[in-house]
Amino acid sequence: MTISRVVLCGLLFVTAPCAFGANTQNATVKLWTVDAHGDFVRYVTHGNTVHGHELGFIKKAGHCNGDILWISWSTYKKGLKAYEGTNATFRFHTGKTSFSLPLPLLSTFNFKHLLTAAAFTNFAVNGRFITLLKGHDAIDLIIAGPKKLADRFDVHQDSFSLMGFAQARDDAKAMCQKL
Repeated sequence: MTISRVVLCGLLFVTAPCAFGANTQNATVKLWTVDAHGDFVRYVTHGNTVHGHELGFIKKAGHCNGDILWISWSTYKKGLKAYEGTNATFRFHTGKTSFSLPLPLLSTFNFKHLLTAAAFTNFAVNGRFITLLKGHDAIDLIIAGPKKLADRFDVHQDSFSLMGFAQARDDAKAMCQKL
């Protein structure tokens, strides 16, 4: 998957998933939503602190066994666009497990000069990551660095429900295989 396709896909997912009308398939699984747009299927849940924050995954037709991590985060602070292409360090914590991942800030989108949404993606997760999520009810994420990038966000931490994650993943795979 090329970066330009992921950027385009990311912007579409962040800005207006409902604008696709009849070409969009949707299924809600507890707190997770599964939607398909073109060659991509996305399954996401919203943050418990900021509903606009998203944690999820993207699947591409023809590669339905793979999962690309998707995080969308928003801020009212200015200056985030300057950090596009920079890796942000996200700390993940669930149960007794904590780890950090560098995730590229792939794109930003400014909503009427009030709010900026940021898409972090292009990281293919492995089976251990999926198994970890399946074994817990929630996961906490923190934008930990680099400091100048982290300081561009007004909310650094959010919690995401994992209830329904396994079913949403199964539904996303089934939807992907039909594309």
